[in-house]
Amino acid sequence: MDRICIYIELPTYLAQWYIHDAGGSFPVVPRKNSIERRILEVFLQIPPASYVPPQRSAQAVAIALPDSRVKPPQFYFYLPPRAMAQLCKCIRDRFLIELWKSLHSFGYIGRRRDNLIYQWMEDNGIDTTERNWNAIAKIYLRQYKSYLQRQAYHAKKDATAESVENPQN
Repeated sequence: MDRICIYIELPTYLAQWYIHDAGGSFPVVPRKNSIERRILEVFLQIPPASYVPPQRSAQAVAIALPDSRVKPPQFYFYLPPRAMAQLCKCIRDRFLIELWKSLHSFGYIGRRRDNLIYQWMEDNGIDTTERNWNAIAKIYLRQYKSYLQRQAYHAKKDATAESVENPQN
C-alpha cells in the first residue's frame, strides 16, 4: 500500500539536506521521536469539507504520514497552514543547528571556509552547485557575525561588571 504523504516546499539545499538527514528515502519517513514527527502527530487533522489538495510541484518534498491508532493517516491527512509553516521552520532550525555545530567546530588555521562548506555539503547530501554553496555560505556568515556580536557584547558586559566590582581609585 502506498503511504499517504504531505508535500512541503523547501529551498533546494534544505530539501536535499532533509532527505539525506532522514535516511535518504523518498518519501521521507520522519524518525520516531523526531520533532517533525511530533508536529505531525499533534497537528494533523481531518480535512475540511472544502479542502482541495494542492498541486504538487517537482521541488516539493514528500513526507510520509506516521501510522497512528489515534489519528490514522487515511482520515487525518490535513496539516493546517500554520502547522505547515511550523514544520518548515523546524526543519530549517535543525539545519541551522547542524550547520553551525559542524562548521564552527573546525579550526580555521590553514583551511578555507569555501572548501569546508563544499565538504560539508557533500557529507550532508547537498548538490555542490554554486547556488547551493552561496545560500549556505550566506547563512553561515550571518550565524558567524551574530556569534561575534554576542561574544563582543558579553565581553563588554563582563568588563563593565568587573570595573564596578573592583573600582580603581
